[in-house]
Amino acid sequence: IAMFNDIHCNYERFRNLAKGLDPKDLDLIILNGDIASHMASADSLIKHVYQPITHLSSKVPSIYARGNHEGRGREFHRFEDFFPTSTGETYFSFRMGNTAFLVLDGGEDKPDNSPEYSQTAAYDRFRAEELAWLKEEVKKPEIASAPVKIAVMHIPSVKFQDSWYSEIWLAENFNPVLNEAGVDLMVSGHHHKYSFVEKGHSGNDFPILINSNKERLDILINGEDIQLQTVNESGNIINTVSISGKN
Repeated sequence: IAMFNDIHCNYERFRNLAKGLDPKDLDLIILNGDIASHMASADSLIKHVYQPITHLSSKVPSIYARGNHEGRGREFHRFEDFFPTSTGETYFSFRMGNTAFLVLDGGEDKPDNSPEYSQTAAYDRFRAEELAWLKEEVKKPEIASAPVKIAVMHIPSVKFQDSWYSEIWLAENFNPVLNEAGVDLMVSGHHHKYSFVEKGHSGNDFPILINSNKERLDILINGEDIQLQTVNESGNIINTVSISGKN
């Protein structure tokens, strides 16, 4: 699996990060939020999301976990039209081989009453509805029985000293459900710098890898073992992590 995040319409960086990847070696592409800086139009979305990686996106299945910036712009309400899901929402789950994926949407990072949203945001209600869905979704046999479970969410569910509103809410509300479900790993972005959050840091019984905006994250799942590495624009491996068996 190859994951990209926080590209923010940087066409050249996106193309460089994908350079050297062979579609024959990939089972899945994860676009983990803020690939675009805002949802301006269909034309700009296609240009900045799929054109830089056409050699991959035309041949390899991809999923798009909405970031907070995809909730902005003139066409933000059409995200689900461009990237339909099995639930009709921007959160969904699926199973690929022995791995279940929970693709989640943390919404915006600030409170709904922040002036940036001009009284148009209702993410508190959105996250509450998503939480109710998640509590039931993890009970489904195809999810519960998966030997490996990975959560994908642009905004990580962590409590750092400088964490903003939604990260704290997600840590306090999503993590207990993900813990009970036996999630092995969460992969996120949003911070524009690499961080590996150990189990127990923020009420998480699973590690959280926060990927940089300047690196690609490669995920190799072999049985119940997960190998992670981040790769920069020059093709150099920057970070490696191994998660053996049920963490």
